[in-house]
Amino acid sequence: MPGFDITLEVVSQQPQSIRFRVAFHSSNQRWLLIYPKVKELCFRSVNTGESSEWVTGRFFVAPQDEFVLNPQDRIAFDLSTDDIDWRIQLEPGEYEVHYQYTVSPENTRYDYLTKGSRFADSTPPWTGTVESNVVRVTVAEEV
Repeated sequence: MPGFDITLEVVSQQPQSIRFRVAFHSSNQRWLLIYPKVKELCFRSVNTGESSEWVTGRFFVAPQDEFVLNPQDRIAFDLSTDDIDWRIQLEPGEYEVHYQYTVSPENTRYDYLTKGSRFADSTPPWTGTVESNVVRVTVAEEV
């Protein structure tokens, strides 16, 4: 059991951009989670079965921002394929998309305990992998 669920939905689709909503919910306890990133959206072509890769021209080394997910919470984030840091090339066609959220135990995390945070003792950092449901999108040829 991963500790919580993730639901993916398509919010809007334009010729140059697809906007998704990633919702974290149904947590089995209070967790400290790293904010989701657009590069965790996984696109697989329905026709060829091939996966599309995200690319970036930047190098990231800083700890990631985090949020707290409580058992009663549903916290959603909108992510778009026209992200400023990450790019993906999608050929025209139909894609199955899911969100794969992975936090490794080796991830650099902000040390809240040394900063005197009161919630750090009661909020363990979550590690593992959770996959969302699958949604389908169609990428049209540009005019």
